[in-house]
Amino acid sequence: MHRPPKRPTSSTALWLAEVLRHAIIMGTLPPDEVLQADEIAKSYEVKADVVREVFALLKRDDWIDSVSNHSAVVAPLRAKDAIKLFETRARLEVEAAQQSFPNLTEDQIGAAEKAHRTLENAIDEDRSQAHINFHLALYAAAEASLLEQVEQKIRASERYLCFKRAVLNDGGAEHAEHLAFLHAARAKDVERAVRIVDAHIANCGRLIAQTL
Repeated sequence: MHRPPKRPTSSTALWLAEVLRHAIIMGTLPPDEVLQADEIAKSYEVKADVVREVFALLKRDDWIDSVSNHSAVVAPLRAKDAIKLFETRARLEVEAAQQSFPNLTEDQIGAAEKAHRTLENAIDEDRSQAHINFHLALYAAAEASLLEQVEQKIRASERYLCFKRAVLNDGGAEHAEHLAFLHAARAKDVERAVRIVDAHIANCGRLIAQTL
């Protein structure tokens, strides 16, 4: 199981957004569940404006629908949304690979290798963050603004990926694709990376859509 994130001393809104994402992934907050802003504020001892900020963050990444100042609804997993999300993510990651791979330093490649080892050894509760860290490590030489967009789309895709892992149990294929991606980074092989991104991400979205 995924652990809910511990409360930080920095951004309360980011912490609460992660808490609610965790609850959605784990099914504690199922699709179409109505989230009442005042109840959340009371339960987590936060101000109303923090909840509004959290709703905006979750809406941006398609975790919730029908947002108002007072309530929101947990978004269901939709086939059309999966296809759109993963195609957008694939396009962004192709651009990130094209920017990053030719310029990766030895230290950055080493950091990507370390992130890959961490991902391979991650227990379920830590896998989502390890997966994000691995992809971002590969794009360390890309523009910061592009990395922010990539991270946003990966985070938005995590609930679909959790569904895929649970239903399809295809960890072996995912492992092979990650390893091939790392090899392409070592070789600074952009063309190979583009092919892998299409197989690893865009096809993943289509597969999820077929399963939903």
